[in-house]
Amino acid sequence: MSTHPAPEQSAETRRAKRHELNQPIPVRDTLSGDTLGTLANITIEGMLLVSNKPLDANRIYQVELVFPAEISGMSSVCVGIDCLWVNQAQAQEMNWAGCEIIDADPDSIEVIEQLIATYSTDL
Repeated sequence: MSTHPAPEQSAETRRAKRHELNQPIPVRDTLSGDTLGTLANITIEGMLLVSNKPLDANRIYQVELVFPAEISGMSSVCVGIDCLWVNQAQAQEMNWAGCEIIDADPDSIEVIEQLIATYSTDL
């Protein structure tokens, strides 16, 4: 497994600021129903997931972000993501996965912006 994010994901080339959230947001695979992990941070372009099982790098997932309370009348939002890289933490049985949002309609992007506005630790 990779020990560093892919070069295209370095801080110098990210287009959007990452936002850590003050609430755990589960991320569920809509095809299997399995919970893949929780958000470590999110932008309107991508997300970092923390999981106790590794995701597959270079794989497309259809996921649902499940909110602790409704946002704009919705309890969750579904998006397509591409898992770009996976990194297993050395001292723990935790895995980090950097994902790009590749399929989201404008309403979903608006809900993600509201998620950030509601739960971001840095606003």
